[in-house]
This record gives sequence, structure tokens and C-alpha cells, in this order.
Amino acid sequence: MKIDTLHDLYIFGIQDKRTGCARTFDGMRRMRDAATHPDVRDLVAGGLDAMNGAMEMFDRILDRHGAQPSETANQALQSLAEEATEWVDGNYADDRLRDLAIVEKTRNIAAYPDAGFTAFRQQAKALGYHDDVRELGGENKPGGGDNDQAAMMDRIERALLEGLRSAA
Repeated sequence: MKIDTLHDLYIFGIQDKRTGCARTFDGMRRMRDAATHPDVRDLVAGGLDAMNGAMEMFDRILDRHGAQPSETANQALQSLAEEATEWVDGNYADDRLRDLAIVEKTRNIAAYPDAGFTAFRQQAKALGYHDDVRELGGENKPGGGDNDQAAMMDRIERALLEGLRSAA
């Protein structure tokens, strides 16, 4: 895609982040299904819900600007999800170790979109796309409750670590 304007860059960025999210679903589903701790399963399921919400938001924004959800070469989130799958498929002596690995990889996947959302909000603001600014800053973005998600990951991690320390 030839990018001539800020609008072109903005639309391409949205399309690229949408592609990345779409390529992450399989890996996240595998992490959710491999989790043994119900809170870890819920954490990953919440991440999947957030990704679905982001995909819907991206589609609304693209539609608002007459753009299609075109596929890009984005493989960053897919690579994170594939890496997570490798960890999930590992041989663990204790299921809590796998669950800790899943939490770690969920943190990686959840953190990735934030920089993009910040850039998109700044670009939308500069372009005067007030509806987009509002939507990109709302609860529909991945990790819309970022503080809640981080607190949940911290709580789960502490519980798993305490259980492993007690078992040692």
C-alpha cells in the first residue's frame, strides 16, 4: 500500500492491527484450553473477548472511512501466539507451571496493542476524527480494563507462585 497522507497511515495502521488480532485467535484459544486453573482460563477467555471487541471496533472505524479490512503482513501478534503455543505444549511437572507460563504469554499478547492504540488515538485526534478518538479510548479496545486485567494477572500469578513455593 502506498501511503501518501496521514489518513492513509491511520487506515493502514488500523488494518495492520486488525490483521495481527485475527492471527492471534488460534494461539489464545489453545492457551485457554490448556489452562487448568479456572482464573487463568477466565483471563485468557477475557483476552479473547477483548480481541473480538477490538476486531469489531476496527471494522466500524474502517467502515466509517470507507475502507476495507484488508490483510497486511503483520505477524507480530501471530508470532507471540505461536510462541505461547510452544510453551503450552511443553512438558510440565506441575500444571501450575504451565498456568504461570500462560499468564506470562498472556501479558505479552495483551501489552502489544497498547502502543498502536496510543498512536491511533493521536492520529485520529490530529485528523479531527472525534468518533474514532472516543472509540479508541473506550472499553472496546483490547484490555479495555487494562488495570483490572493487570491486577487479575498479578493476583493469579501470586496465587500460583505461592502454591508452587508451598509444594517445594
